[in-house]
Amino acid sequence: MRRSIAIVFAILALPALVPTSAIAGDRTTTYAMTDCHHLRVTPPEILFACGDGNYYVDHLHWDRWHPWRAIGWGLFHQNDCHPSCAEGTFHTEWGAIRLRHRERCTPPGRFVFQRVRVLSVGRLLGRHRTAFGHLGCPI
Repeated sequence: MRRSIAIVFAILALPALVPTSAIAGDRTTTYAMTDCHHLRVTPPEILFACGDGNYYVDHLHWDRWHPWRAIGWGLFHQNDCHPSCAEGTFHTEWGAIRLRHRERCTPPGRFVFQRVRVLSVGRLLGRHRTAFGHLGCPI
């Protein structure tokens, strides 16, 4: 009986001995930057154009979220900026998204996806595919 109680207490005390970052999976969790300031796992939307907001995706649904790759689909919105971005028209198209190439951002000290590949169902501003890299870290 005493041995059983000792085992239960040892199991309950184990989280106090393990660093919090190890419990949270800090090394195995990769985030996406959602709006140039905040990080989130499986975000419902991502803003790609931080300066002017002219390219973003919302209604995101994730099929896979892995520390090295995330795959999902959503509704992409992109401004044609014609004749200027202020007077441009937003075009929308459903498509798939793949995030990859994680890097550790400091400060928050977390891994963040840096590269994006988009494959749209129809043409979004004349393209079916868009790829860009180095999304950066939260500002």
